[in-house]
Amino acid sequence: MTMLGSAFGRYGRATVTVLTFIAVMLLAAAGAGVLNHLWDQLVATNGRWNIPPGSAFKLTLGLPFLVATAAAYLISGRKYGALNFFRGRIVSDMVATRSSYSWLLPVAVLFLIPVGAQGAAAILETISFRLYPDYELYESLMGLFSPTGHWLDLLGALITVGLIAPYCEEQVFRGIILKRLLITGANRHVAVIFQGLLFGLVHGNPFQFSYAWPLGILFGYLAIYSRFSFATIYVHAVTNIFAVFALYGLLPFVPEIPEPGEFLPLWFTLGGTTMLVAGAYAYFKVILPDVIPDVIIDSLKKQYSLESDTPPNSGSSTALSTQTVDEPQIHSLTQEPGSRMTDASKDSGARFPQEDNASDVSSGSSEDLR
Repeated sequence: MTMLGSAFGRYGRATVTVLTFIAVMLLAAAGAGVLNHLWDQLVATNGRWNIPPGSAFKLTLGLPFLVATAAAYLISGRKYGALNFFRGRIVSDMVATRSSYSWLLPVAVLFLIPVGAQGAAAILETISFRLYPDYELYESLMGLFSPTGHWLDLLGALITVGLIAPYCEEQVFRGIILKRLLITGANRHVAVIFQGLLFGLVHGNPFQFSYAWPLGILFGYLAIYSRFSFATIYVHAVTNIFAVFALYGLLPFVPEIPEPGEFLPLWFTLGGTTMLVAGAYAYFKVILPDVIPDVIIDSLKKQYSLESDTPPNSGSSTALSTQTVDEPQIHSLTQEPGSRMTDASKDSGARFPQEDNASDVSSGSSEDLR
């Protein structure tokens, strides 16, 4: 298969996966709409239930996400899997971290990056509206998520927007799509940017696209550096939960939402962006400063018994086994191939987890721009 054909098949399959995700979600959303209508009719006929119409809408939205994610997994996720729980770790225990800065890891993932993302997203959303001032579209989107004043509505927002949506979107885009692209030989940066753009486009409107695609790219690199743990799910979930609390007026220090096209106060936008940059710097340069992404990617290729450059033979009568081999020991994450670890680097506090029966992995990469 030619390089162009391989790239077309690789990125084409990712595109088909996203289109399937969207199609199934729309179909399932129609069913969720029926359930929400039946619920509203039931509430309307029972005078004792003082529940405003639409209060169950956000709760029923969780169903389309789950069904669409299952469909995406059946198409592209069965062979290489998605994100791994790793016993709840923010990063895989196969990835070396600086133990002296380990306390920064949850601070960056659970606070600095998700909370700071609010300020950066507010700037990009305002700019997008000024470039595309469609008041009717903007107000309709805001109306979908406007509070009804009932606790059931808030509960639905927290469950669907804060938990289900982040889990499903991260499994599809950073897990199924990005992981498969990298294992089958895609260039790391091209794959990250591509899935980030798909993530932005799937939101279906220019306002959310404006901040979803750069955040999708950031989440892509977070996924690689964490060795496809649940790190991005944690970041995404905290980001959305913070947004839900702000939308429902439960965070008194967050300014009120201004008119469309108006910027939030400078202290919020600039301060949030600074927090986002600080969190990303802490994650990539302080906690995991010497991680070599190519080593992680090559170890995944070895784990799934793939050669570094070519996808498996599509003409084979038997599919490649999805059972993984022993996890490779990534103790070479903090040194370049052929270099010696100095005494200073040994004393730097970096943690090199050991695993029995693990084999060394070369940190060299034969990654091509495809």
